[in-house]
Amino acid sequence: MGRHKDPDYARKYYQANKQKFIDKASEWKKQNPDKVKASSQHRYVKKKDHILAVNKDWQSRNRDYIRQRARASYAANPEKARALCNARRRREREATPPWVDKNEIVAFYKMAQRLSRCTGIKHHVDHYYPLRGKTSSGLNVPYNLRVIPARINMKKSNNLIQE
Repeated sequence: MGRHKDPDYARKYYQANKQKFIDKASEWKKQNPDKVKASSQHRYVKKKDHILAVNKDWQSRNRDYIRQRARASYAANPEKARALCNARRRREREATPPWVDKNEIVAFYKMAQRLSRCTGIKHHVDHYYPLRGKTSSGLNVPYNLRVIPARINMKKSNNLIQE
């Protein structure tokens, strides 16, 4: 067997010249951005379920790190954070019809605070039909609101409501 067909030789050669291979690959990527993008898109379509599962697993294991990065980003870009907050408030305001009793909506937020205080578990007010859904959007009305514990699995909480 020649050295060009021996996997052990190839592995050893790569390990001995690893930086050379990395530099060559990064140079090729710089020169061929369209091919890199097409390859990445093809890979994503082919392995979408696996990639999403791996990402979800990583996110669940690194919640504190993600939260820390978000806080640092907000601190570094306060104008962007303010714009995001204002956009959410605007969406909520636009999704609230004029005929709704705002006191009923406020009652949900008070209930979430009360439950958080009593149980020691943080609670949020959630829109059963999101204000910005993929296929449809809900309204900011009392019958579209629910109080849920923070960090609950949404699929499980949907089942709880439907029962």
